[in-house]
Amino acid sequence: MEHSDCNRLKVEADKLVAQKQYKKALSLLESMIGKCPENAETYALLGDISQNVNQKDAIAYYKKGLDLFPKDAHLNIGIGFLYFNSKDFINAEKYLSNIWVEDPTNIRLLTALGKIYKSWKQYQKAMKYYRICELLDPNNPYAIYGLADTCRGMGDNEKALEYWLKFYNIEPQDKVAITRIGDCYAQLNDKKNALIFYNKALDIDYDFFAHIGTARIYLSTNNFDKAKEIFEKISIIEQKNSRYFFEHINFCLESGLRDEAFALHRRASSLFPGNTWIESLNSKFF
Repeated sequence: MEHSDCNRLKVEADKLVAQKQYKKALSLLESMIGKCPENAETYALLGDISQNVNQKDAIAYYKKGLDLFPKDAHLNIGIGFLYFNSKDFINAEKYLSNIWVEDPTNIRLLTALGKIYKSWKQYQKAMKYYRICELLDPNNPYAIYGLADTCRGMGDNEKALEYWLKFYNIEPQDKVAITRIGDCYAQLNDKKNALIFYNKALDIDYDFFAHIGTARIYLSTNNFDKAKEIFEKISIIEQKNSRYFFEHINFCLESGLRDEAFALHRRASSLFPGNTWIESLNSKFF
């Protein structure tokens, strides 16, 4: 098959993909294998298209291509992000770090690798990739969010707050980030600003952690009634959340409501047998 014929088939395959006729496109590209000069692009296209049909097939095509073209960027990125999006970070790291060496300023790769290492609590490695990204693109929201969350994981609340506030200026409606700003202020004992940001998060939508953060501040200022009101307010919504029971039980214990704490602990133990949050409280009752 001549080179022009191969290009024509690829164009036809692209048209079929645009029409979401993925199986026909795959069949057309498969017919090229063995007839056209083998190249990485064909395997990359087969992998990309197969993601819409069967991820196992996509992985097989990428791997076949990589056997022949181990350093091809498209193949490594295709399989790497397939694993990444499936949260298979072990395999994702293998392919993404492999191609990052060849493309060290690729921001998508940098932020993905940062997220992988952050999820493994390898915070120094995560910082390395996020900081390179920050140098290349100082306002990249994924890098800033990653830096904030990494600093949070390292317990550096001052630096985390700096990055969360920078992210907040870019994405002012991100409820998770706003709640984490509240958390940072609370950790730094700035209760006034913590409440401001918890309330900002709650103005957007319901947020369990913003409610818990607010209740903790009320508890720390001996405003037990307001804290109790929050737990009562969220109790119906959070009956399947072991963390809610953990926080509510601790609140009751700290407020001297031991009978109520005991009843909640008994209920939580029944609902969540073997749960580490609930079992960590056992020594306070037995």
